[in-house]
Amino acid sequence: MSTDRTQISDYDAVDFPSLPFAASHPDRLATQGLLFGMEPADTEHCRVLEIGCGAGGNVLPMAAGLPESQFVAIDLSESQIAQARQVAEAVELTNVTLKAVDLIDLDSNLGTFDYIICHGVYSWTTEAAREKILTLCKEMLAPQGIAYVNYNTYPGWHVQGMVRDMISYHANQFDDPQQRTSQARAMINFLETALGGDQSLYSQLLRTELQACRSYSDGFLFHSQLNVVNHPCYLHDFVRRAERAGLQYLGDADLAQMWAGMLPAESQQALRSISRSTVDFEQHLDFLRNTMSRRSLLCHPDVELDRTLRVASLQNLFVASNLHADAGSPDSAAAVTFRAPDGRSVATANPGFQAAMHYLSQQWPVAVRFDELGHVVAAGASHNGQWQEDLLNCIAAGVVELRQRVPACARHVSETPRATRLARYQAEQGGFIADLRHHARRLDDLDRTLLAHLDGQHDVAALAKRLRQAITSGKLKSTQDATPNSPADDEATVHSALKRLANHALLLHQDMRDMSG
Repeated sequence: MSTDRTQISDYDAVDFPSLPFAASHPDRLATQGLLFGMEPADTEHCRVLEIGCGAGGNVLPMAAGLPESQFVAIDLSESQIAQARQVAEAVELTNVTLKAVDLIDLDSNLGTFDYIICHGVYSWTTEAAREKILTLCKEMLAPQGIAYVNYNTYPGWHVQGMVRDMISYHANQFDDPQQRTSQARAMINFLETALGGDQSLYSQLLRTELQACRSYSDGFLFHSQLNVVNHPCYLHDFVRRAERAGLQYLGDADLAQMWAGMLPAESQQALRSISRSTVDFEQHLDFLRNTMSRRSLLCHPDVELDRTLRVASLQNLFVASNLHADAGSPDSAAAVTFRAPDGRSVATANPGFQAAMHYLSQQWPVAVRFDELGHVVAAGASHNGQWQEDLLNCIAAGVVELRQRVPACARHVSETPRATRLARYQAEQGGFIADLRHHARRLDDLDRTLLAHLDGQHDVAALAKRLRQAITSGKLKSTQDATPNSPADDEATVHSALKRLANHALLLHQDMRDMSG
């Protein structure tokens, strides 16, 4: 979002990946607000503004999942807005308005919003636009509204910025965006090769960042590393700017960014003693973690906040976790390790907490009410109140999810499984698919082909025939899973795929209507 026409044409020439960001979802924002003493709007009936919506990858799944809420989304790129409108029309979304407009020209005539989202814009735009973003948040937030602003931060961006400078120094001498991207990759290859086997600290830091850049898609590499404008800042600098604009720092959309539980007890105590404020405390944590980005939440200064996390704060909220007990772990009496697919783990010898985690893993991807979880633990032979504190620590650490509402995903595969119209459309188009938890999913060809047919009108036998037709016609490349020898094998393949889709929160609960159509 900038008035620099060269930058605008770059966004038209090279698509920027348009994805859902779970931390920006109104449900996440409302949950954080509730935890810290606010009275945020009901996300089922709210108004949301997204600044810098791109091709709609973030706002459209929100609109699909919250059909009674209203969404307004703006972006500077007309081509990106055109893409977003095409998707919205294809899946018949009527609760979202998409505008191609410079945020500099935006005013408060759009009314007030319960939630304002600005992801991937603040660090990549002009000084005037950064000031405008904060001004709009002040002018357009409802009294109990919450604004989300994502930006690059120091100290983490000192190293990444150094690598960015190296790549762009070479690549930006070329005019054509595609050529700049290919030259950026050539520079990455050169630097990695030139480092050889050198194991100095500098070489290790450089090598790590170069490997990260190598994994980026062309669009993300171009816009994150070759964009002329990039302004990282420290957390305390951002908060000071927000305060000058008349806003108050609420916290981070990721509770783990505010949590010091990974530090030894004596270090936590020392950190509290030297920190003058919440922002000061979190800034020191950023120093320790080499934080590279922030997702700061803002509200009006007259809102009274209480950032003390208490078990009582969990009442009327929903809990979910994808941590499963390691194979061979004992059921009780000794420590059990629960591990997430990304490798994060929690070990506990507390029977009550073990019971809670076992139950959550059985319910995944469905979230359960906190009081329901309490009933499950109370039914056990041995428990104590410590399990609640352990759960609270896991929520603060980001390994257990907390929600204000339950996503409409199914835990079990129904007789005629359904996915949202938006998910089916995205499956047909290829690329990423937004799941019902507002995460981006990349599926293999088999699962993507199957997902496109989940309109609630086909049972497993019918889906198996569709799958076989796709293989026979050549639309689906044969794989080990997709080359069975009989109809029964076809159905077994479909069953396995449907279970994966359910685990990925891509199947609608049978009682829910198709929210994107």
